[in-house]
Amino acid sequence: MEIQSMDLRKQVLQLRAVNFLHGLASSVMNFRVLYLSGIGLTATQSGIVMCLTMVMGTITPPLWGMLADSMRSKYRVFVLTVLGVSLTCALVPTLGPVRIGGLLLASAIIPLTNAFFIPSQSIVDASSVSASVTIPGVEYSRLRMWMSIGYTAGNLAMTPLVASWGSSIPFFASTGFALLLLFSGNVIKQYEEPPRERVDAEEAPMEKVRFSRLFQNYYLMVFLIINILICIPSNCSSFMVYLLEEINADTSLVGIVIACRVTGEVLTLLVSPWLKARFPTPMLMLASAGCFCLEMLGYQFAGSVVNATLSCCFGGAAYGLVLCTAINYVNQLSPRGMQSTAVSVWLSGGQVAGMIAMLAGGAVIDALGVRSMFLIGLGCAVLWIVVFLGSYAFGEKVLKQKAPLPLFRRHSPSQDR
Repeated sequence: MEIQSMDLRKQVLQLRAVNFLHGLASSVMNFRVLYLSGIGLTATQSGIVMCLTMVMGTITPPLWGMLADSMRSKYRVFVLTVLGVSLTCALVPTLGPVRIGGLLLASAIIPLTNAFFIPSQSIVDASSVSASVTIPGVEYSRLRMWMSIGYTAGNLAMTPLVASWGSSIPFFASTGFALLLLFSGNVIKQYEEPPRERVDAEEAPMEKVRFSRLFQNYYLMVFLIINILICIPSNCSSFMVYLLEEINADTSLVGIVIACRVTGEVLTLLVSPWLKARFPTPMLMLASAGCFCLEMLGYQFAGSVVNATLSCCFGGAAYGLVLCTAINYVNQLSPRGMQSTAVSVWLSGGQVAGMIAMLAGGAVIDALGVRSMFLIGLGCAVLWIVVFLGSYAFGEKVLKQKAPLPLFRRHSPSQDR
C-alpha cells in the first residue's frame, strides 16, 4: 500500500512537471506578434497570420484527439505533437525571415506551430483531469496551475532576453523546453483510459468514436458553441503590444504585463478548491465573464503600463475561473470514451475565437485603434452571459431537460474534481 502511495505521489509530481514545462514552452505565444511586427508586418498583416495560426489550432486538436481515442493511446499522440512543437519553433527564427515570392516563411511556419501546441495541451489537460478523478485528494486546478506558473516564468525570463537579443529568442527557448517535455512525459501512459469514476461497475461495451456523439447532449453542445464568445476577450490580449505603443511604453515589457496576467490566473487556480466548495460551477463561470468585462473596460482608461497591467490581472483571474470550471464541465458531459475529443473540441472553440479576434482585431486596430478592439471584447463577454443564462432557461422550460449543474445552488462535491 505504501508503494502504491509512493507511486501515486510520483505521478502527481510528474504531472506537475509536465504542466510546468508545457507552460514554459507555450510562453513563446505572447511574443509572436512582437516578432511579426519586428520583421515588418503591419497590425492587419500580423492579424491575418495570427488568424491562420488559430485556424490550425481549430482544425487539428479534434483530429489529434480522435486519433488518441481511436488508438487508445494519448501518449503516442503526445510524443508526436511535442516533437512537432520543437521542430516548428526552431524553424520560425531560422527560416522565418526568408522570402519566397514576396511571402515571409514566418507567415506559414507560425500558424503551423499551433497544429502541435494546442493538441499537446489538450492531452496534458485530459491526463490531469483523469488524475484528479482517480487519485484521492488531487484537484485538476492545482495541476493545471503549474502550467500557468511555467507560462508566467517563461514570460518573465524571456522579457530581458528579448530586450537584449531580439524576439527570436523565445522560439529557440521553446524548442528546448519542448524537448525536456518529451523526456518527462512518460506519466501520460498512466492515463490512457477514461477516468474510472465514469465507468459503471459492469462496464458497457465501448461505443464507436463518432464526432456527432458530442452534440447529443443539449447542454454540452451549447457550451461548446458559446465557448467561442468567452474566448474572444481572452485572445484580445495578444495585441497588447499595440496598446503599449499607444501609451508610449517599451513594447518589450509585453512579457512582464502578460506574466502579471497569468499570475492572476495562478492565484485564482490556487484558491479554486475553496471557491468551488462554496459556489456552484455556473456561478463561477458567470464570474469569469464578469472579470473579462472588467478587463476590457480597464483598457479603455489605461494610460500607463501600471493601468494596463492591473486591467490584465482581471483577465488572468477570469481565465483561471474558466480553467477550474469549464474543463470539468466538459469532462462531465462528454460521452464515455470521447474525453480527449471533447476536451480538444473545447480547446478548438478557443482557437475559433482567436481566429475571429486576430482577423478582425488587426483591421480594427489599423482603422479605429486598439481600444476599439477591446470594446468588441467587452460586447462578446456580455453576450456570453446572456446566452449562457438563456440556455439554462430554454433547456429547462422549453426542452424539459434537467440542467447538469444548478445555477444558484451548491452541487455535489464529487463534481468538483
